[in-house]
Amino acid sequence: MILRRLLLSGALLGLGTIAAQAQEAPSPDYTSAAGVSRKVISYPRTSLGLTAGWGAPYGWGLDFSQLLLPNLDVTAGAGLGVGWKIGVGTRFYFAPQRRVSPFVGANVARTSGLTHFNLTVNEGTYQEEQVRINIRPTATVHLRGGVRCQFRRVGLIGALGYGVVLGADPVTYVYGYEPQYQITRDVVNAIAPGSFELSAGVTFGLSK
Repeated sequence: MILRRLLLSGALLGLGTIAAQAQEAPSPDYTSAAGVSRKVISYPRTSLGLTAGWGAPYGWGLDFSQLLLPNLDVTAGAGLGVGWKIGVGTRFYFAPQRRVSPFVGANVARTSGLTHFNLTVNEGTYQEEQVRINIRPTATVHLRGGVRCQFRRVGLIGALGYGVVLGADPVTYVYGYEPQYQITRDVVNAIAPGSFELSAGVTFGLSK
């Protein structure tokens, strides 16, 4: 349902322009107002990507993207994070005609959660302690920005962002394994859904 709404919203924004987009035609010469000629970069209309990093919306996994406008795509993906993750998202590119373009985006992801997950923090120090936590299934909204560098059908993507949990704190401590130190709580919060993002990915164009 969420993916359908995103696709519909993008389609409405692009009404009247989508049909005019070529299927990854050879990059034409573009002459600016100053008379400088350069190549126009065309993103593949459909792409398959690999994602990885800390706090990534789809975790360490795969995503599929569909370009709706020259500077707008929607994605759907799944992977492994703190439990299994699945979600949808969208990205807006500020300069898709250039090889390197900044972008902003948003994702909605669902995490399966974990039960009786053991974690040792500050191992080998006087603050070493072991905690056991449960992480309930959680929905998270990710707000993110980054850059995309495109080389023909292969693109490299880097992103920074933050995930906001929808609902109550998903982490609970198993009785008898509650942390004594604040630094341990900080580490648990950093790995739980709703933490900051530092991620990277590579996309492979599927369209001709």
